[in-house]
Amino acid sequence: MTWMAINGDQMKVPATQGVRYFDFYHGEELKPDVRDAGHWLIRFPIEAKGYGAVLATNGELSVQLKAVLARMKPLTSTPLASFSHESKILPVQIVPIKPTEPATSAPDDMVKIPPADFDFEVAGIENRRLERPGRGCAVFRWKDSSRRFHSHSLHIHSFDIDKYPITNVEFKRFMDAAHYHPKDNLNFLRDGSLSGGVGKQAGDVGFPRRCAVLCELGGEASAA
Repeated sequence: MTWMAINGDQMKVPATQGVRYFDFYHGEELKPDVRDAGHWLIRFPIEAKGYGAVLATNGELSVQLKAVLARMKPLTSTPLASFSHESKILPVQIVPIKPTEPATSAPDDMVKIPPADFDFEVAGIENRRLERPGRGCAVFRWKDSSRRFHSHSLHIHSFDIDKYPITNVEFKRFMDAAHYHPKDNLNFLRDGSLSGGVGKQAGDVGFPRRCAVLCELGGEASAA
């Protein structure tokens, strides 16, 4: 059982032998004060406009609860009042990527797209309070801050693109040859088992002709 508290630093609970109480927010066990035969009084620190949670449980804590309490203790060790009340959004910077050497001719099953100019237009739909400069998407190289709206002419270099969508078999062939793996493993191969085991979408297990998510540009490949 868990109680949530917003104001005050005391709770009156029924006196029940064997029940242990924990300050769930601060990750510490509480020792109730015995005031009368039928009730115990629990005290725990809570800041103005802060939060609190008291956990009541019987016997020994589970491994999962111990892990949560151990995690909460350092997270809540700094008082909320010590943090700034000003909202700051971290800027998202675009990191330049060195282009790969272009192929002299389009690889098999690919076609070469000629260079061209492209009108890059973006109209954001974020909350209105984010409309001022510095609150929006990434900072493009032609901007000094992030914005919700963009209108810019871009020159697109020639690149090769696949004639047809990549299948799971072809993607698995790429994985085996390049040993590709992203730094962030979140959702990687979520719908497939190319690396050994999630779902049944792999090129050699289940759906060999099913399309895989693979984008190629200038010789570089990325997958989700």
